[in-house]
Amino acid sequence: FYYLERSFLNGREFKDRDDLKGQLLQWLRGVNDIRIHGTTKKRPIDMYTQEHPFLQVLPTNHFDTSLIVHRVVNQESCIYFEGYQYVVPDKYMYDLCPIRITENHMVIYSGSGEQIASHALAEKGQKERYVGTHQKPRRKPDLVIADVVSRLESFSPEMSEYIDHIKRYKPTSWRHHLRSLLALKVNYRVDDILVAVRRAKKYKVFEPSAIESFLENNSEPRYSIKLSFKPNNNGYDEQ
Repeated sequence: FYYLERSFLNGREFKDRDDLKGQLLQWLRGVNDIRIHGTTKKRPIDMYTQEHPFLQVLPTNHFDTSLIVHRVVNQESCIYFEGYQYVVPDKYMYDLCPIRITENHMVIYSGSGEQIASHALAEKGQKERYVGTHQKPRRKPDLVIADVVSRLESFSPEMSEYIDHIKRYKPTSWRHHLRSLLALKVNYRVDDILVAVRRAKKYKVFEPSAIESFLENNSEPRYSIKLSFKPNNNGYDEQ
């Protein structure tokens, strides 16, 4: 740009945009293209003639500059992104979902690649923290216990043994403890949770709060701030 400014723009006046384009074309043909380039020691017009057969046509489709990230659907059935909660269908709660973020839009996919939600990005300073139709929390448990157990067991086969221990040592509240354990996935990665579970199993610790304390001190959270979503305390007797 320095060369363009010094050789073409300095000392010139333009009536309008068309005049600028006309003068620029004359300068390109009469000055720039036929000068000896300082690096190549050749005229740009000669270099262009040599390179022309190898030049490629620009792609017809716009280059996709979307940001691709992965987020866990939290207990409110939302994806947290830059201070706002983007609503997804309830059945994807606690799932790890790929997300494509453009300049002004967010598209959320299931783990299998199916599009499950699409939202315009929240405007900066927007007071409403939820994007999409958000259901108010219900009194009944957020996930049936069979689904909770299935999702925990999907972490690793070793989770089955720990689940059995919790059922044995927490006979009246094991459902709540399992939900609390699954909720840790919102803030922590599965591999880190498994490390904490192995330690808890070794020392016969069956409180999710103890596992969470271990994670807080020994692992990196998914996000720069901790998201707080706790399972409902009712529903211990729910099947």
